[in-house]
Amino acid sequence: LNDWQEQRLRFPTFVLKDAESDRGAIAVQVSDEYEVEPLEIVGLEPLTDSERKNFGLVDVETRLAYRYETRPVGGELMIRRLRPWSSARVLSWLRIRPQGLSVESELHYSIRRARRQQLEFSLPLDTPASITIEGRNGVLVKETRQREEAGFRFWTVLLDQPRWDAITIVVTWTQALPTEAPANWALPLARAEQVQYQSARVAIEGSPELDVRLSTSGRRVDVGELADASFVVGARLLGAY
Repeated sequence: LNDWQEQRLRFPTFVLKDAESDRGAIAVQVSDEYEVEPLEIVGLEPLTDSERKNFGLVDVETRLAYRYETRPVGGELMIRRLRPWSSARVLSWLRIRPQGLSVESELHYSIRRARRQQLEFSLPLDTPASITIEGRNGVLVKETRQREEAGFRFWTVLLDQPRWDAITIVVTWTQALPTEAPANWALPLARAEQVQYQSARVAIEGSPELDVRLSTSGRRVDVGELADASFVVGARLLGAY
């Protein structure tokens, strides 16, 4: 698919060979993620509500419906893609163990105005280049790709089809601790990209074999604020923020 924002489109022409008369109607039905502006209309008159019935267009929801009585007819439209308004809520579960760090992050997107087939999130560059990315609640991931930029690893996720409203993708990975006794280690957190607003909650679990001390500017929250997540936080909870 071409990633265009606007383009011009002319009405297609259909002619019945050897016809003694030629009259008809043209209607343009527009899906919610586009807006269409007529630029040039030749030989066409807007259809009234009563005339729509004559052409079988009563149930077609569009303001771009025309009739013609003779040729030539034609027209050109400007088609613009609406930009979606997107927000995200990121719920993460980090488990710190002697054998390494396990992370599960759920990115709950809310898409308005127009559909999206492509989502993007970022992780710190020290996270693995191989992670698991899955859709939830009927959302299927068709393809993923990554790029490194400005100290982060950006992941682009292509869905099976354009979607809106609620979209959830789940990202999981494991990685080794940077050292046997890491100090001032910034825990890796997923961040939604190309959204107008986002919030995040993170739960951190420790291990009886490790002395883990957290330092954060994040506000401590009740673990119940992660109730929408599919994961269940265990008894070794160090904190939720």
